[in-house]
Amino acid sequence: MKRLVFFAIAILSTYVLAKEEALREFPTGSYLGEGWYRTSFGAEGDYSSFAEFDGDQWTAAYLRDGKLTTYTAVFDFTDDSFFNVDVTQVDSSGTETNHQGNGYCIGNTCHLSTFLSRGMLEETFEFESTGGRIKRIGSLMYIDENFDIQTIIWEEKMVLFSGNFRNRDGGLDDY
Repeated sequence: MKRLVFFAIAILSTYVLAKEEALREFPTGSYLGEGWYRTSFGAEGDYSSFAEFDGDQWTAAYLRDGKLTTYTAVFDFTDDSFFNVDVTQVDSSGTETNHQGNGYCIGNTCHLSTFLSRGMLEETFEFESTGGRIKRIGSLMYIDENFDIQTIIWEEKMVLFSGNFRNRDGGLDDY
């Protein structure tokens, strides 16, 4: 009986502690979403988003307070769950800025950190394993013109409206 209990515990531990395979590329598709944000200086609101994921890059556009901002991120995945990322931001006036960062993926969840000239951007995004949905949370910490530290936090949910996503069997479903 002791052997049976020990064997059951060993099998269960192996199952529970098994390392989930990290993403090596993003599922191809176009997503629409909505999110909310809050700032440490009292502002808050909602925004709309669009993102297109394709292999090792994504392009995202955000419409907040009537202003459009786009980001393009190109990822260089390594063999050990980590990546380097180059992010290009274009604001509503057309000004382009580039930032480098890094991050990691565990299973269908990835986290990136990017240093800015006067702050830091962090974002975690989770690809739902079925159903073509993405949840994103993040924060932007920066030093304002008065040299005060400010923070913006957000949460966003996106839904796939064209593309494909891995189904429970590991195959691709078209949307």
